Amino acid sequence: WVIVNTALWLLTSKIYKGGSGDAKLGISNWYDFQCEGGGGTGDDGTVPGGPTTCTSFTYSGWTVCQPNGTRTRVIASQRPSGCSGGTPGSLQESCTYDPSACTSFTYAEWNPTPCTVGQTQTRTATGAPAGCTSEPDPDDISRTCPLPGVIPKECLPHEEAFDTASGGDINKKCLLVGIAMTESGCNKDISTSSHGACGIMQMKPSTANMTCEALRANPDASIQKAAEVYNNYKSIIQNYNSKYGYSIGTDDEIAAYNAGPGDGINPDKTKQPFALSSDCPNPPTPAWQCPINPVGFAQTQDYVRDVQARQNSCLGK
Repeated sequence: WVIVNTALWLLTSKIYKGGSGDAKLGISNWYDFQCEGGGGTGDDGTVPGGPTTCTSFTYSGWTVCQPNGTRTRVIASQRPSGCSGGTPGSLQESCTYDPSACTSFTYAEWNPTPCTVGQTQTRTATGAPAGCTSEPDPDDISRTCPLPGVIPKECLPHEEAFDTASGGDINKKCLLVGIAMTESGCNKDISTSSHGACGIMQMKPSTANMTCEALRANPDASIQKAAEVYNNYKSIIQNYNSKYGYSIGTDDEIAAYNAGPGDGINPDKTKQPFALSSDCPNPPTPAWQCPINPVGFAQTQDYVRDVQARQNSCLGK
């Protein structure tokens, strides 16, 4: 038994230690596995080092088609981790370039506003589509401050209606233009507002006594109706001079067009625009004007500033 065990031990030693001579079985070479890691050269049982070849790739989305008729993408990741090389898919392909994608710009407001006659106004193009390389029309981003009574080009198709509705009063004409630009950008086809207002002057059908369809289809009639509503509200709020001691001005008239001429309390206990403000009592101030805790009138305050700025621009101020 001792002899047998000794023989087995010698045989095992010969296999795994690699003795000398012809009896050596030579199990000392590693197979070339594709595995990660390893920092040696294969000696002393260390897995061979070096990166493996990439076999799997993921990509970004394709870019917008460029004027040269191509679009590209990039490799976002590759596997296995730490790999290099390999054969990724195409990173560029042909496409059909659409030049119309570079013509639809939107713009910021003209600056400075208001401006003086002859002063240069500029604005930036803010809505260029991604990948668009065209530039906006120079006339759309720079202009000379208009002369008095020169209305924005958006309103030019309706200038005769503004002239008629204003009775030849340049201040009234520019005021109505300011309202139209603030309400709709002088766009007769603008969508109905969340409050149900329609058309170029954004009036409610109940106020104008016209349907939404009629207000949109008849912009000139809508402008005339807006002038009538404005004059009616102006007459109403003039009574507040003696009732409350207000000093009614054009800003109040514009606020009445926007928020109504009411001076009472709403069912939800909030004040109507011309109710006496409790936060700004001295001098007597309508609720819409008070800068302290304006509640629902912050929008009206912004509206009045916008309309007056556009009116002044039209007047060349």
